Amino acid sequence: MSCLKKAPFVFLFIVIVFLHLEETRGDGLNITPFVALEQEYNDNIFFDDDDETNDFIATISPGLELIERTERLDTRLSAQINNLIYYDNDELNSVDQYYTGRLRYRITPKTDVSAEAGYTRDSRSDRDIEETGLVLSTATRHQQRYSLSGRYMLSEKTAATLSYAYDQDDFDDSEFDDSRSHSTNLGFTHNISYLIPQTLGRMNLGYARYDFPDSVVDNYTWTIGASRDFTEILTFLVDFGIRYTRSEIEVQRIETLNSGSTDFFAPWPPKDEEKSTGWGGVGEVALSYRGELTDGSLSFFRDVRAASGRTGATERTALVFEIGRRITEKLRGNLSTGYYLNNSEGDDFAAEDIDEKTLRFQTRARYEFTKDIALEASYTFTTIRDSEENTTKNRNLVFMRAVFQYPILE
Repeated sequence: MSCLKKAPFVFLFIVIVFLHLEETRGDGLNITPFVALEQEYNDNIFFDDDDETNDFIATISPGLELIERTERLDTRLSAQINNLIYYDNDELNSVDQYYTGRLRYRITPKTDVSAEAGYTRDSRSDRDIEETGLVLSTATRHQQRYSLSGRYMLSEKTAATLSYAYDQDDFDDSEFDDSRSHSTNLGFTHNISYLIPQTLGRMNLGYARYDFPDSVVDNYTWTIGASRDFTEILTFLVDFGIRYTRSEIEVQRIETLNSGSTDFFAPWPPKDEEKSTGWGGVGEVALSYRGELTDGSLSFFRDVRAASGRTGATERTALVFEIGRRITEKLRGNLSTGYYLNNSEGDDFAAEDIDEKTLRFQTRARYEFTKDIALEASYTFTTIRDSEENTTKNRNLVFMRAVFQYPILE
């Protein structure tokens, strides 16, 4: 049995351990089973530009969440299974799975560590669109993610953090490239309130390697910035810097061989390795507001990141805005929009050129009958402009979802 197939059993083992620890320690533990029932209409399930296929999709999503909090420990485990049922295209029916575990432990007043692990089995073509702006097919993907980080207070005003993360994507369809990525970051913060009230200075040194079958990308970054709490409900963060990127891309070279009156196209040699280096800018800006009735956020991001299922990495730029408001005690509305640029040209980061622009718009309403029963409705419009293929893909998605949860231990 592979480690991917063991994921549900590993999660069950962790749950049993948690329950045992609860009995022996007597600390607080929250256990909440839940189920979501969703019905959606999708007018372009494959994100095709000229042969749009629409369908109704029902999703039944049972799950379980465990939360443990003490003075030193903060832990969250969650498991969710999405049973996707397509009304017309039933060959796409799937059972997607999501398992995550997060832990943070304060060792001493100056030192804390945190870890995170996750396994996902998914199949929707829009599974990454809110994070990357990129679309996949309905090929099944097995994704593993692990991270470990530590934070140490060097003084009353200065802190250092060190983190490492590993991501692994494997596809059941050989048309899509598997990938591995490693990333590390060393960061420092220093309280500069003596210069600017309630402000932390920031500096980060980062390294990431994105490993695909035909490409390897090494990305080094350095950023400097600051974060500030203007008030208890308004915060701001900004980091800007530079990157140095080194790529090794294997490309197929096709030569024409002439034999009499017939031309033959054959690979010779099978592959060429092209190396490139380059400099660029990176940055992140985040503005967050959390009021009594209204909350919102505005974020900007630019860096080199892996493109799951593609032939390498892309230089990704993302601008995302979201605002929500509690209209009544039980009714809440939300509006969000995101614009994403993914670019890799001239064998910079991938074996094939990528030049895609994605615009996403979503509006959502949620009505809470009780704290454990809610009804949601949403409309999402997405358009993707692929300049390499000279195509534009549009999709409209409407869904309604009922959510039920029943805490059995609080």
